[in-house]
Amino acid sequence: MNEPKTISELMTLAMEEAKKGNINNAIICLNEAIEIEPHDARFYISRGTFKGKENYADAIEDYTKAIEIDPNNVFAYRLRADSKGKLGDNEGADEDYKKADKLKKYGEKV
Repeated sequence: MNEPKTISELMTLAMEEAKKGNINNAIICLNEAIEIEPHDARFYISRGTFKGKENYADAIEDYTKAIEIDPNNVFAYRLRADSKGKLGDNEGADEDYKKADKLKKYGEKV
């Protein structure tokens, strides 16, 4: 891999790596993006999505971090709910789905 320096370059490279099926390389790029900009929920959501292909618990950690950064992010709640459901935490999944629906209903971030 090259040595990209900007967030934009890292995100582009992460998506390219993912398209090639190199999920671990995509995660590495997102780790670097998070080091540069640790307060951007999008990077945690993206990394959680890739981590969720193999480990739902790790994905939940990233979605939770995204929610801590941006508590009105409907997408993060829905993805976390999906992962919780896949781990059998139906109650937790239901809570997150309800929160996402409530945020969407009242026009928060979608």
